[in-house]
Amino acid sequence: MYSKNNILLPSKSAYTLKEACNELNLYFNRTDIDEKYILDLVHQGHIWFYARFSKESYILTLPIQWELDGKFECEEEKTIEEVLFFNKILRHQTNYNAYGDYDLYLKLSIIDAFYALNTNRIIDPVVIDIYDPYDNFHWLSNKLSAESAHNLELYKVPENFNRDDFFRVVLINHEKKICIKKITWFDVHDEIYRGTDRENYYIETPEMHEIVELHNQEVDRKIKQFILKKGWTPYYWYGDKDMESLKLDFSLEDILILKEDMEILKKGDSRRIREQPGYTLHLDKKESNDLSPEAIHANKNGISSRSINKIIYALADMANLDISQPQAAFSQLQMYCEKNGVELPNKDTCGKAFKNAKYHFDNFNSK
Repeated sequence: MYSKNNILLPSKSAYTLKEACNELNLYFNRTDIDEKYILDLVHQGHIWFYARFSKESYILTLPIQWELDGKFECEEEKTIEEVLFFNKILRHQTNYNAYGDYDLYLKLSIIDAFYALNTNRIIDPVVIDIYDPYDNFHWLSNKLSAESAHNLELYKVPENFNRDDFFRVVLINHEKKICIKKITWFDVHDEIYRGTDRENYYIETPEMHEIVELHNQEVDRKIKQFILKKGWTPYYWYGDKDMESLKLDFSLEDILILKEDMEILKKGDSRRIREQPGYTLHLDKKESNDLSPEAIHANKNGISSRSINKIIYALADMANLDISQPQAAFSQLQMYCEKNGVELPNKDTCGKAFKNAKYHFDNFNSK
């Protein structure tokens, strides 16, 4: 309760860490709640925390490692839902980019609270969602499966940006559940080698590029043929044009606690994020309960993930692999491994390893 000498002010929509400490100390008649206390609550998974992201230039946000909730009768139906979901995000981004004084809140991973507690208090965060304060909703919450461990890639849109340069038209017939969109040689490889021992080993061949070119020529023809006909709706899907990744640095002064999380703390409740079934998060995986001899040996002689990231980065640098381009790096490594009879994980596993190593080198390298 507030003491009788204090006045209860209306709740704010977002609190800085300092404001949150003052509010909670006042509310509970305490004096020991400080910034480290709040960050520890976040790291334990009791509440979320955010950073305000004010627009300085147009942004493009892509969800990565994502998979929609729900059961689909066929792959075509799932692809349609993915296109619709992407376009929903794109519409909100279009609204955001149209107003210069409009803020978004980036929802940070709980592991970022650990970094803020144990580093120089400057973090380059893992963003896992975006909160829209105007419409009071999260873009991705309850849209992706818990197992997808999704996060976002934020890109800066260049001044001469033309949407059609980056986005490709997709035609969808909802009644017939037909989706007409362009493909890449990765799609061709998946179609040819699905269910074989080469399923996760991607080799680029001229034949695949020929198939892609012929397919996409046919898609262009169908788009011109059907785009204005009844029953067909045009959407956009992201393309392959390189964009400039945003460098996001936040200090503790930039961190925010939203009203909903303050209300959770005042009620004595908890989100219990870490206890939710299937909860996994980028850079913050649950420990395995594997009791096999190999696992016991690994645990006994294990090394930290940070050390592994340093080793991966050093080896990649020695081999002249540009791990900032995970697909290209995987293709080079995969060709070497096939030639020399070395077993290699699939491209998704390698891509995550490359991204983690690059992330840790960029943010925690001591030089």
